[in-house]
Amino acid sequence: FWAGHALLGVDGAAARGWFERAFRAFEAQADRAGMAVAAASVLVATTLDYVDPEQSDTWRARFGQLKGAIDDQPGALRNICLLGLLADAIMAAADDADLDAAGRALSELRSRVLRADEWTSLDQRVDAARVMVEHAQLLQTKQLALQIAADTRPLAEDPATGPLPAGRWLVAL
Repeated sequence: FWAGHALLGVDGAAARGWFERAFRAFEAQADRAGMAVAAASVLVATTLDYVDPEQSDTWRARFGQLKGAIDDQPGALRNICLLGLLADAIMAAADDADLDAAGRALSELRSRVLRADEWTSLDQRVDAARVMVEHAQLLQTKQLALQIAADTRPLAEDPATGPLPAGRWLVAL
């Protein structure tokens, strides 16, 4: 699972492969919380790499069946599941998106992304900010997207942020 997260932004296909393997391992142990975070990670990886969302229909369905396990997730794993909700909404057709759940996830993530202790890296926070901006642009309002961008600009401009997450954040604007 963590090998997949190490590959996010470097090799999306390999990251998805690790998340798929992690899902099967969690499934074999009947670990619904683990399955939820692995499925969410596939959706986040798909969103970050601009992969054709139709390729993720299976993962969207799996994640949809596991949404109840999100509340069981601590810290960084909860953040991944919340990002999975946003990624799912981005990939959904407008009439299929669970905008209420995505809106609640966006609100929670807006406060969480500014707290470094809830993330494994600065790059992960910048990737999260990018997904939030894209979600707001597509499914909320441009004004909200601009507010999120203003709130997270210091993260993207931090010298410790990798060039790929920083560049992707800029492209999202």
